[in-house]
Amino acid sequence: MRDPRFIAPLVLVLAACTLGWVSSGSAQAGISGQLSVYSPNKHYFVNNGTPVVIMGVGQPLPGRKSADYRADIDQIAAHKSNYLRFWIMPVWEAPNVYMPWARDGGGTAKDGAPKYNLTHWDNNFWNQLKDACAYAQSKNIYASIHIFDECGMEAGTDRWDKHPFQPSNNVNNVGLSSSSGVTSFYNLNNSTLKSLQEQFVAKLIQETSGYPNVIYEICNEYTGSWDWEVYWVNYISARCSNIISVNRLGNNSPSGYWSNSDIDMVKFHWSTTSTSSTNSYMNSYYSRNKAVNYDETPEIEGITYLDCRGMVWASFTGGGHVHLESGGNQAGSLDAILGIINFFEAVSPQFWEMSPNNSLVTSTPGGSAYTLAKPGSEYITYIKGSGSGSMNINLTSGYTYTAKAYNPKTYAFTNLRVSGNTVSGIPSYSEDIVIYIKADGATPPPTTSDPSMSLTISADKSKVVSGDTVVYTISFKNTGSGDAKNVTLTSPLPQNPTWVSGGTYNSAARSIKWDFSTINAGGTGSVSYTVSIN
Repeated sequence: MRDPRFIAPLVLVLAACTLGWVSSGSAQAGISGQLSVYSPNKHYFVNNGTPVVIMGVGQPLPGRKSADYRADIDQIAAHKSNYLRFWIMPVWEAPNVYMPWARDGGGTAKDGAPKYNLTHWDNNFWNQLKDACAYAQSKNIYASIHIFDECGMEAGTDRWDKHPFQPSNNVNNVGLSSSSGVTSFYNLNNSTLKSLQEQFVAKLIQETSGYPNVIYEICNEYTGSWDWEVYWVNYISARCSNIISVNRLGNNSPSGYWSNSDIDMVKFHWSTTSTSSTNSYMNSYYSRNKAVNYDETPEIEGITYLDCRGMVWASFTGGGHVHLESGGNQAGSLDAILGIINFFEAVSPQFWEMSPNNSLVTSTPGGSAYTLAKPGSEYITYIKGSGSGSMNINLTSGYTYTAKAYNPKTYAFTNLRVSGNTVSGIPSYSEDIVIYIKADGATPPPTTSDPSMSLTISADKSKVVSGDTVVYTISFKNTGSGDAKNVTLTSPLPQNPTWVSGGTYNSAARSIKWDFSTINAGGTGSVSYTVSIN
C-alpha cells in the first residue's frame, strides 16, 4: 500500500500570467512557482511576481552512495544562497556513486564493479536525485542539472575510463572511442548513441521537470558544434517549461546562443578571479539582452575571500548572475554570497530596473568602481581597493539623495552624506566597499493592480494499491488586487500513474494543463484530474 502523495508530484506551474512585484528579499516557504524569464528585462528571472537574480554556490553530488547531499544543501541554504548545481555524474568517484544506469550488464568494468546496461535504470540514482531536487526546493534553492558533461569524458583514469559510456564499461556496443569521449559522444549521426541519449534525457525530464526549481543545462564546459547543442535545446523545450541554459568554457559563444528564444541563460566558465575581467565580460554581453551567469568560478589554489567577493559583486554590477564553485565555504565562498544577500534584504534594491554604467563614478577614495544603476532612482557601486573619504558620481539632478556604505566582508552599514555629485563620509576600507545611493521619494513600480496566485492540491485517498484510481483536486485563488490574464495551470505526471481524465493531457511531456482567460482579483476555483495507479 502506498501513499498517493508519492505517486504524483504536487507541483503546479502558473505561466503567462500578468504579475506584480514584491521585495526581492521576501521570504518564502519553499519555491512554489515556475521560474521564468522576466520579459521587461530578460537579464533576470521572475517567480510568482518576485524578480530573481541568481547568487549561487556549491555543487552537491546527489548520486553519492553516502547520500550526504542534504547536508551540503543545508549549508548552502544557511548562507541564503538561492542556487546550486547538481553534478549528477561525477565519474571520478565511481564506483562509490550511483549512476542513471543499472550495473547489471555482466562482466567487469574498469572500476572493478559490474558493467552498465545503458537500457536499464538504477532506481537508487533517480530516487536520490528527486529527493535532492525536492529538498533544495524546500530550502528556496534553484537547482541546475547539467545533463551532459564534456570534462567528465576527457581522457584519464578518473574521467573517461570510469564513464558509463566508455566501451569497456557497458554491454551496449555504442561504438565510441576507448581513449576519450570528448569527440565521439557529441555526435548526432550515431543512431545507437543518439537513441540512448534521448532515452536518458526523456527520463531526466520525466523525473525532474515537475520540480519548479529545476534548471536544465545542456552540457558542462561544451566546446563542440552548435548543431549538437541546439538539437538538445529543441528536444527539451518541446517537452517541458523549465529554464534552459547552455555552458561554454572560455569566452566564446555561437551566435545561436543569443538568437535562440528557447535558451534562457548563457553560462560561462571564464576561469578568472579578476574583478575587472569579470565585470568587463559581463558588460560585453549586456546588449545581448539575455541572462548571463559567471558559472563555476575558479576553485584554484590561493583563491581568497576577497576574490570571491570580487567575482560576486563584479557579476552583479555587470547585470549578471554568479555561481561560486567552491563548496564547504572554501575561501569564504558561502560568506561572500551571504554578504550580498544580506545587502539585498537590507535595502531591497530594484535591480531589475537597473543596468550597468561604470562611467557614472568619476572618482573614488581608492580603487576601481563598478556600478549598476537606474539614474534618478538607485545606484549600487562596488569599489575594489582601499581608502576613505569621498566619491564623485554623476547623479541625476532634481532629486534629494541618501547614501550608505556597506562593508561586504563584515556586513556593516555606515550612513553617508550626499552633496551635489559628492558622496562623503566613506569609512576606511582596506579591500573593498559598496556604496548604495537612493533618491528620496523615488517611485517604485506600481503594485495597485497586481495578481498573485495561491494553489493547493488534495487527493481523495490517503492510501492506494495498484489498480486504484485517485482523484486530485487543485484549488486556486487570486489573492492579489488585480486580475490575472491568460493563466495556464500545469501539473506534471510522473511515470507510475496513468492519466484517466481531467484537463488537457500531453502524453509526450506527461503533463496536464488547464487554460483560463481571466481569474479576477479575489477569484477562486478548482480543477480535478483522475489517475490510475499502476
